Amino acid sequence: MATELLSGKVAVSATINGEPTDWLCEPRETLLEVLRGRLGLTGSKEGCGNGNCGACAVMMDGRLVNACCVLGVEAQESEITTVEGIGGPEGLTPLQRCFLEEASLQCGFCTPGFLVAATALLDRNPDPSEEEIRWWLAGNLCRCTGYDKILLAVQRAAAEIRGINMQSVVSPQEITQVMESRTLRLGERPIPFERYLELTGENDDIELVNGVMVENMATQYDHERLFGWFYLLLGSYVGRRGLGVVLGSRTAVRINEFGGRLPDLLFVRRERLDIIQQKAITGAPDLVIEIVSPNDRPSDIIGLETDYRSIGVAEIAFIDRGKGRVRLLRKRGETYEEEEVRSGPFRFETVEGFRLEAEGVLNDALPDEFAILDGLLAQGKSAQP
Repeated sequence: MATELLSGKVAVSATINGEPTDWLCEPRETLLEVLRGRLGLTGSKEGCGNGNCGACAVMMDGRLVNACCVLGVEAQESEITTVEGIGGPEGLTPLQRCFLEEASLQCGFCTPGFLVAATALLDRNPDPSEEEIRWWLAGNLCRCTGYDKILLAVQRAAAEIRGINMQSVVSPQEITQVMESRTLRLGERPIPFERYLELTGENDDIELVNGVMVENMATQYDHERLFGWFYLLLGSYVGRRGLGVVLGSRTAVRINEFGGRLPDLLFVRRERLDIIQQKAITGAPDLVIEIVSPNDRPSDIIGLETDYRSIGVAEIAFIDRGKGRVRLLRKRGETYEEEEVRSGPFRFETVEGFRLEAEGVLNDALPDEFAILDGLLAQGKSAQP
């Protein structure tokens, strides 16, 4: 219990950043005033003074609190961690280093609060979803960065804490310097798939994700060039062989009652054409191809894979030039087998006889699609009895 002295000040004892600490303060002084004015711990900032901005966030007995809303006398016998207590002589924490590498700060005023809040999150959950990170940091305001780089830093730090090589998850060279925002179209309640189809047209690049309509970012030239090449080659091959139908990126695939995706390319075998309805695909395509762009968020790619797995797409392909790989996922019973191809041939099992060279797909100079098509069709004829 804090001891009140004849001077009107109160003697308080607590542990701050692992060190036993004593101070005298007036009963009306906030913990933030004590930290900054009496103890010289100026990392915590005063932004609003009423708990709205999070710049003064500290951990108190394992809980995240705003120091401007706690009295100094209330800290008696508490354990407090400020931003000065994160990291140490041994070096930066993964979170601090990721903030630097991702340029997740500009003026730096809000950074101490974000670091403390994100540290508190990762201490509790080293594998948070993007939604959980956004929710946890909702009490911290930043007027400079736009939050995307802060989010990315926390995601990378979480991956490192879990022992994942961060460079295999995302690196500064594999993303654009500025993450563009997407337009969300929210209703008062989750939007059902059928209503989503009514609200969108064939020229809209809008998906339905967890009941929210999400307008995709404009695609880049390299993406469109590779898409056109693939669409012509695969579509012509499938059509000439009579194997089924290839559709492009304005064909909605129903995921569930509140979800719909627009794959870059999809293939449906001739025997299953009944799943193709006038406005949407109502079953799992046999093959889905996604072309990864530099401005695609890692969480978005994971979301796509999760949705396609959930409906049982037989084969999923991610063409990722940034990482120099073709990633193939093939359904094997209840699980998926993964193959990563960086050079040499690869094939789509669901499209009989269709093989390509990884170098041709991943390099900037695309090979002549008509020459490849002639070669594939010739091989198909020679294989016939």
